[in-house]
Amino acid sequence: MASLTLKNLPESLRQELKADAAAQGRSLNTHIIHLLQLSAAEQARRRRMRERRQDLEAFVASLPRTADSTAMLREDRER
Repeated sequence: MASLTLKNLPESLRQELKADAAAQGRSLNTHIIHLLQLSAAEQARRRRMRERRQDLEAFVASLPRTADSTAMLREDRER
């Protein structure tokens, strides 16, 4: 497994992370890995949503343009 070293981590952030880890019954290392996994999953979800949106926009752009239906609605109402 790979290792990662954090440099210049603010002491206040370290203390907050350590307190959160303790509150959840985790070691600081395990808690940070958990937070990184959550963040990576969220980034992947957002990337998939952007791709799906682009697919949807491409699909909508490929649909044939329809004429203005105002005249057809007026004719239908007049009947």
